[in-house]
Amino acid sequence: MSNAPLIVRSFRPTHVPRIAETPAASGSPVPLLDLGRALRQQRIACCQWTGFDRPEWWATGRGEVALLVDRVAAARFDALAARHGFRRVVPPFGRTLPGIAEYLGTDPVTGVLLCLHVHYRLVVGRHDTARYRLPVEQPVLAEAVRARPFPIPSPEWALILFVLRTALRTPQPRLLPATWSGTAEALEADVVFSRLEAALEQHLPAVPYPCFEGCLRALIERDDERWHREAARLRERLAPLREGPPIAALAAAAATRLGRLLGHRSSLARAGNGRARGGRRLASGGVIVALVGGAGAGKSKAAAALETWLAPELSVLRIHAGRPPRSLATLATGAALELVRRFLGPHAERSAILQRLYTLHSRCTALDRLRLCAKASRFAARGGIVIAEQYPLRQDTSLMDPTNAALAAASPQWPLVRLLPRAEEDLDARIPPPDAVVLLRVTPEVAAARKVGADTNDARECDPLLADADSNGARVVDADRPFAEMLHELREVVWQAL
Repeated sequence: MSNAPLIVRSFRPTHVPRIAETPAASGSPVPLLDLGRALRQQRIACCQWTGFDRPEWWATGRGEVALLVDRVAAARFDALAARHGFRRVVPPFGRTLPGIAEYLGTDPVTGVLLCLHVHYRLVVGRHDTARYRLPVEQPVLAEAVRARPFPIPSPEWALILFVLRTALRTPQPRLLPATWSGTAEALEADVVFSRLEAALEQHLPAVPYPCFEGCLRALIERDDERWHREAARLRERLAPLREGPPIAALAAAAATRLGRLLGHRSSLARAGNGRARGGRRLASGGVIVALVGGAGAGKSKAAAALETWLAPELSVLRIHAGRPPRSLATLATGAALELVRRFLGPHAERSAILQRLYTLHSRCTALDRLRLCAKASRFAARGGIVIAEQYPLRQDTSLMDPTNAALAAASPQWPLVRLLPRAEEDLDARIPPPDAVVLLRVTPEVAAARKVGADTNDARECDPLLADADSNGARVVDADRPFAEMLHELREVVWQAL
């Protein structure tokens, strides 16, 4: 890597913005600045090989930081990224590219998710199209210009990589976009063409300078016919570096297109109990995050906000174990209960039939809860993130129907009714414990004020987990504060649990 100044000189005043010394002035998220500083200290060669001129894109979480890293330092980079809060993620089925690793981090100031696409090999192309591996990693890293948060390519390599990426992408647009021409013209301004020609000759002899220049001139002049001709010629010369998409990638792309056609994608995007959202999965394995707290703590609102935050980038499942999707048996027993109540009127509560229906309905609800939590456990085992409300805990008996305990005490002559509470406990004991418990702690006065019609005495009633959160390993978040402040801390707590 060259010993150029830390402040990057711009190719043009509007092309590469100067990176200031302070995070606030630069606009770069603190985790990226810290990671870039650590990479320099550890002498790990890296380079933000594309997109460096669009900080408003990747610094706000709308795009990815495309980082080229020395392949020899892959293990060190992985450890360093984890130390700075970045989590290794796995793309959805069929979208994995060899030589590329993906990481997600979070900006503690804004809460946006930051995406890192780490290239150990320079691969150009999508997962479902032809891709080319360009064997120029070492010269690009060796001649990189130091900048913050990460080094960037020298002007010559920046132009070479941009023209190659543009020419090798498929499918090609019929008309050249004006942004392509503008970017090529801006990059060309600081290029020393004798160095560019020497770089091509030494490191990429398959691309002779006249061929490259033909592509560049057509791109800048927006000559569509010449561009398609020159780009096809360039792709032909680089054919030995070409690799077709695997069958799995083509199948995944076809499934995505079919889903869009049928509207399946939009239905999955809607929030709902037991519906998964997002795509990437945690490489280290998923987690079940249980949100607990008393009435008025804002658990449902917090769960929805966490899902909205994580789902655009990660595979997320939000569930409410207290209201699991009802099976046909649960629906049938519930309908029968309602019919018996209406038929018997005021004498319904003393009916043996009603009590047996209560028993059966409660058992069916417990089975529904077990099925939902088992689904959540399998989802987390595949690397997904589960945000769970009222997830059954060993110390929590709030999900058990209190009517069953009363019936068991009042009807000792009925063995079926008497055994019901024990059966519910047995079903809940089969539910896997959550990986992390977050307690939204709210004072009784605030809880009563938030829940219309709630009594302060009711708000004081809490299960053992709420009374002694530390002994149960729960992370405590103060839910008395305004929701925006509470959510800011909740995001940090949940991210640390991933």
